[in-house]
Amino acid sequence: GRTETGTVLGRDGEETWYFVGLPTVAFGRLLILYDIKLILADGCTMNVTSTTDGTSCIKVENNLHIYGQAEGTGILNAQNQVTILSSDVIFIQDGTLGIHGGNVIATYNGTAKEVNAIYFSRQENAGDVLVIDGGTLTANGNDGYGIFIKGGDARINGGQVTATGGNCGIAVSSRAYFLQDQIPST
Repeated sequence: GRTETGTVLGRDGEETWYFVGLPTVAFGRLLILYDIKLILADGCTMNVTSTTDGTSCIKVENNLHIYGQAEGTGILNAQNQVTILSSDVIFIQDGTLGIHGGNVIATYNGTAKEVNAIYFSRQENAGDVLVIDGGTLTANGNDGYGIFIKGGDARINGGQVTATGGNCGIAVSSRAYFLQDQIPST
């Protein structure tokens, strides 16, 4: 198999908190292999950019929960700029993506076809894999989906979500719950 490259956050068997407190922090690629809680300080931006063919900006194999501070102006900005063979900007292979504050932006800026901003590849009936109860999420999949969830549920109880893509803004193969009302997906 292919060897994964990138900056690994966290430690095996531990819940780890990270605080983004500098005006600008930049990474080439993040691998979330462990349970991560990320706090985006007001006025600070964490940029994650992938320029390598076939790789996502952020690959999640555990849980990634994102929080903001009082003003909610911290930003996690993930951009995939690969032009030939690309992978989704944020790829959740296992675990949950939780947005509880701050601003999360996932954008595909390349020319490859069918690239999603955020893609969940989970087993059926995986439960809540996307949980949003605060902050903002902007997902632009260009020619693909803004958010595509295969094998799990989306629960959006708060915050603001904008998802765009050539195929669809949000596609959920299981169930989607919005503002505490269940809306069956098709």
